Amino acid sequence: MHQPAFIRDPLASELKHLIAGHFHLSPADPDLMPDNAALIGADLGLDPLDALEVAMCVEERFNVIIPTAAESRPALASIRSLAAFIRAQRSEALPGQPAAMPWVQTCAS
Repeated sequence: MHQPAFIRDPLASELKHLIAGHFHLSPADPDLMPDNAALIGADLGLDPLDALEVAMCVEERFNVIIPTAAESRPALASIRSLAAFIRAQRSEALPGQPAAMPWVQTCAS
């Protein structure tokens, strides 16, 4: 049986699609964006104001809180670090709290 060259991280894939759709980024298939692509700067071409929009969208979509300023920089460094941050926030959620809010579509295009 053929094994895939790599296993996609479903959360990272969802983040790529959310970000690519919101900012109308290339490539046509967001899954082709590398997980370690820098959110701010040359890799994706987003600026700090765009990063604020990403943070707001992620907070709404995944029901997490991204700290402001210097505290948020590690979480917003890349797709991979943002996925890790969301996973950490979800594991710290109180029982009974939703891990995500799939019905929230305000940030999706």
